[in-house]
Amino acid sequence: MDFVIDKKDFDSAVKQILVGQQATSKEPVDVTADESSLKLETRTTEVEVPVETKTPGVARISVSNIAGLKKISKTYKAGAINVRIADGYIHFERTSLRIVSPEAKKRKPLFPDENSAIFPDGQVVEPEISNAKDDGGDKQMSESEMRAELERLRAENAQLKNRDKGGINLKVSEKGAVSLYGMGRFPVTLYKEQWLRVLDSAAEIKAFIRDNEPKLKTKE
Repeated sequence: MDFVIDKKDFDSAVKQILVGQQATSKEPVDVTADESSLKLETRTTEVEVPVETKTPGVARISVSNIAGLKKISKTYKAGAINVRIADGYIHFERTSLRIVSPEAKKRKPLFPDENSAIFPDGQVVEPEISNAKDDGGDKQMSESEMRAELERLRAENAQLKNRDKGGINLKVSEKGAVSLYGMGRFPVTLYKEQWLRVLDSAAEIKAFIRDNEPKLKTKE
């Protein structure tokens, strides 16, 4: 399966899957990519985010793979990320991660070291994340903090789902621009002065659309 996902959407989905989970857990995560969305599903959590799918498909990985992808994602800047799941690997842009089978405890591993992330230069990096501290040195969340974080992520996930239901919403991007969601798979992002110029030209844009109506197509 091949798809392109916005890094911010990916990071949000990963956070929701990892809430309350051990980073080394072999709990299965079912991954489904259809024409316009990616669904990550465990026994207790279901997350769906918009993607641009090149090849749809279904795969089963583990929570420990998700933890490994969280680490790898931190090495990339914001923007579109290419992901491919095939042949026992998750290819995340220029980095490949061996898939840890959810049934690893019931059988011999397919690979000598299934928990290792393999980088292009051949360096092996363990994807496990300490349960006591995150990469930033934060302490483990208390149960109340974990519940609050889960509720926040659920609300964020609900906003993502609303994009495909015809509604639009606005967010401030990481670079301080204004992102308009709900018009397509990816947001329309402009800086404030650019949006103001567009809004000031609303009458001119409407007139142009009206005058060129026969040439224009409607999105189905």
